[in-house]
Amino acid sequence: MSSVEVVPKKARISIGEIIALIVIAWICFVWGFLTRSLSLTKYWVVTGTFIPYIYLLLLVGYLGKKGIVINKEFFVALMYVLALFTAKWYYFSGSSEVNFYNNIAGSFSSAMCGWHFPTWAREYISHLIPAWLIPQDDYATSLYYNGGGDPVWSVFVGPIVAWSLILISIVLISWPMIFQIFGPHWWEVERLQFPMAIPAIYTINEVYPTAESGEKGEWLRLTNLKITRNKIFWIAFAVGLILNAPYIATQLFPAIPLGGVIGGGYGTYPIELYSLVQDVLPNAQINTSLVIYNALLYAIFPIDLSLTITIIGLLIGFVYRPLVTRAGLIPPGVDPGATWPFPHSEFRIGTYLGLAAIILWTTRGRWIKAFKSLSKDFEVEGISMRLGMIMMIIGTIMFIGIWTAAGGNLFMMIIWFILFTLVNIGGAYYYAAAFWYAADCHGYQTWRYGFPIGAALGIWSDTPPQINRALAIYGFASSSMGTCVGPYESNGLFSQSLATVTYGLAKGVGADIRKVFTYIIIVLIALIPFALVVNTYINCHVGIANTGETGMDINWWGVVAGAIDTGNRGLTWSVGYLPLWQQWIALIIGAAIIVVVGWLRTVFPWFFLHPLGVLIGFDGSGGWKGWPNMIIGITLRVILERTLGPKRTMEYLVPIIAGIALGLGALYLLVGISVMTTTSIPNLMALWK
Repeated sequence: MSSVEVVPKKARISIGEIIALIVIAWICFVWGFLTRSLSLTKYWVVTGTFIPYIYLLLLVGYLGKKGIVINKEFFVALMYVLALFTAKWYYFSGSSEVNFYNNIAGSFSSAMCGWHFPTWAREYISHLIPAWLIPQDDYATSLYYNGGGDPVWSVFVGPIVAWSLILISIVLISWPMIFQIFGPHWWEVERLQFPMAIPAIYTINEVYPTAESGEKGEWLRLTNLKITRNKIFWIAFAVGLILNAPYIATQLFPAIPLGGVIGGGYGTYPIELYSLVQDVLPNAQINTSLVIYNALLYAIFPIDLSLTITIIGLLIGFVYRPLVTRAGLIPPGVDPGATWPFPHSEFRIGTYLGLAAIILWTTRGRWIKAFKSLSKDFEVEGISMRLGMIMMIIGTIMFIGIWTAAGGNLFMMIIWFILFTLVNIGGAYYYAAAFWYAADCHGYQTWRYGFPIGAALGIWSDTPPQINRALAIYGFASSSMGTCVGPYESNGLFSQSLATVTYGLAKGVGADIRKVFTYIIIVLIALIPFALVVNTYINCHVGIANTGETGMDINWWGVVAGAIDTGNRGLTWSVGYLPLWQQWIALIIGAAIIVVVGWLRTVFPWFFLHPLGVLIGFDGSGGWKGWPNMIIGITLRVILERTLGPKRTMEYLVPIIAGIALGLGALYLLVGISVMTTTSIPNLMALWK
């Protein structure tokens, strides 16, 4: 992957560029929110804004040729803004996925309509949750839920302020942590690939002049087909475009009878084989998906990582699960990953904690220096380390303080914060080294490990029913922050995960890190309260119950139920199969396995198992990461290295990955225009009151 690591001097911070980015962010939020929320059943077809960055990048290159220069820092920050409202994998393919709107729906929006959904929650909320987190005025919340007119701002201003501070605190914690401590270590010392940024790094570096030539150098080399790597890119781009064209056609013209040709869209083809082998291999994870770009990523990962994922994944999915099922060791109807003798699914949180322990140990020197910066400052990536530490400290105090002020127990909220943050750190490493499937939805499991601690300390009872505000806030923090759309897990668009990829992108294109960091922090602080105000205004006019935001997010993730059914009304919210004390044992085993694997790598040079590979492999052989992609990727890597050599293999694979990924996402623009004009705008006009 071509990249530039040295920036000769600090880039100038431009107030005009900051204002432009804020205005763009505000406009994009409104445009994407209306498009997505009012698309109803198309909520996951078009997830907000829908301009793949390849078009913008070609425009930037054209303008550069004409002498109108848009600097890299502004463009990287702009890409992040568009990623917020498009998808967490925007840097990779530019198409639909979890984004900022989901984060708002899974926290703020769920709270705003909590007085009405779930219908039984009201009688508990009034005793457990303050009105500045979940508003409790019948008329005002009915407007938000059903629509009807202007918001009653006096009711909503408290929740808007509180949730804005909660979300901004995540920004203050996450971005300095990545940009000043973990990111530099992963880039400079571990030389991680930041695979999610590969297409963006490649194309930006092929559009902008090289660092040596400066702004007067050659722009738009990407379109120069005399350069072999760019010829490969455009061939791969055409392949991706063709592969996804049938899926796009079915979205634009549903009557077209393409059937199974379309797969799952964007290079994803489900494989259903379990019915053929279930008698021989019961509970085997053989149903999976062939995902073209994932297969290519397996080919580009370090070979020890790819091999570890494959070995562990196949052993879990094809050997262990059928073996214990046939031996009668698993109760009928129970997932082998959820119970003994080897509850690999229940190891999940422990494996992230183990990975975080390794990360904190290897970066301990950076942390020690960071704390010393409070008395003697220094710079990391051109950013004051003292400023970064102050931001993290203020963010942590705000985050824990707001939940405690709402009724949480201070000690338990500190425990909660540590657990969530450690899992997120492990997830950030996952993003830096591999895929974008890391530490998502972890709140459904992570909350369980604090519950018995609180019960043992007498802060709450381990037996419901009860009316315990500290427990309700503990559960509500877990559910509002940690579901599959929570803002403080790896699907959070402003938590550690996407901050990691953004750091890798900025480093890979030689952008000034200080400038990118400054722009993004300011934009997020300006965006978050604006977004919550606009969300409130629009939903009070159309009724959130009439939108896709409710049917596809709020009703699905059970955020308010997480405040009540984690020990107050009942103990039923994502409790798992094993008793909670046994889940603690599984957590310890999972963490120990990862730490031991990491230690063995430092002791024995021949020991190739990768701790991250073990963590990923414990998921088994199914899903999007599954066995066909593993086998194809490693086979391709071996063949290419034997024929071309390692260096030329990477020179070919990078433009192939970039081209296919961006080709798969290129026609997303057409789907977005179609959904916005044929569905979202008509629904807005029909629902507005």
